[in-house]
Amino acid sequence: MSRHRIHRVSRVFVVAFLTSLAGSLGCGPGGGNGTAAEETISAQRDSVMAFWRSYREATRQRLSGEYENALRSYGRALTHDSTHEDALYYMGNVALELGQTKVAETSWIALTRINPSSSRGFLQLGTLYLCEPSSDLFDLTRAESGFRQAVRLNREETGGLLRLGELHLVSGAMDSALTYFGDVLVSNPASTRALLLRGFAQWRAGDASAVDRTIDAIHSLSAETIPEGMSSEGDTRSGPAPLLSPEKGCQLFDPFDRQIDAKSLDRQTLHEMYSVLTDRISAVRQ
Repeated sequence: MSRHRIHRVSRVFVVAFLTSLAGSLGCGPGGGNGTAAEETISAQRDSVMAFWRSYREATRQRLSGEYENALRSYGRALTHDSTHEDALYYMGNVALELGQTKVAETSWIALTRINPSSSRGFLQLGTLYLCEPSSDLFDLTRAESGFRQAVRLNREETGGLLRLGELHLVSGAMDSALTYFGDVLVSNPASTRALLLRGFAQWRAGDASAVDRTIDAIHSLSAETIPEGMSSEGDTRSGPAPLLSPEKGCQLFDPFDRQIDAKSLDRQTLHEMYSVLTDRISAVRQ
């Protein structure tokens, strides 16, 4: 049984237990303070049910791409349970998809305060501070802090390491970026994103053969090892995992977020990708 189902069942059990207790103590109709107790219990039960109605509706809307409706539904759900971690997490995701960066930040900050061990909350905050260079929230220092927290809290998750490598590409620390991409590839040799970005760092450092080596490395990976898409920031040491934020990638690095046919990757395509990323990083540094 999942943690959230256990949480739901536990709350329903508590409500049922209180209802039973009120009856056994003669707090029902005509039992003195029974009316107030029953009203409180009934209100709690109604609130739990209202939360799950809104949360399920928000999930359906998010999965079908109805982000504005999903944002409203998550907001309604949180009026009934302001500490629900998944509701806060996904509210941040859909808010970011809609370009509402402050709402996304507020949601994920609330998540990390409610659960200081939420690696996904810190990872999303770091991604927000790194990946939206046109936003007032763009901040490499805060981004690095979020990624380091995510890595510290969940060492099985390579997403934080990958983002740290990307951050060091942006700051111009190529040696550090290469170290992080190397760490990702030790844990997950099938991470095409890490392979491509490692090649970019080598290429930017003046290694003219980096493009050919990168293409050879990607072509050598079997179709069973690499799906057609890029390895995601949600990859774990054991292999690909669902994206933490499947709706939206990283604006700075979106040439590497799109689907790529690894078998047909050639020098021209990779040079174009590297040139686009070079221009974007240069623009950010200005």
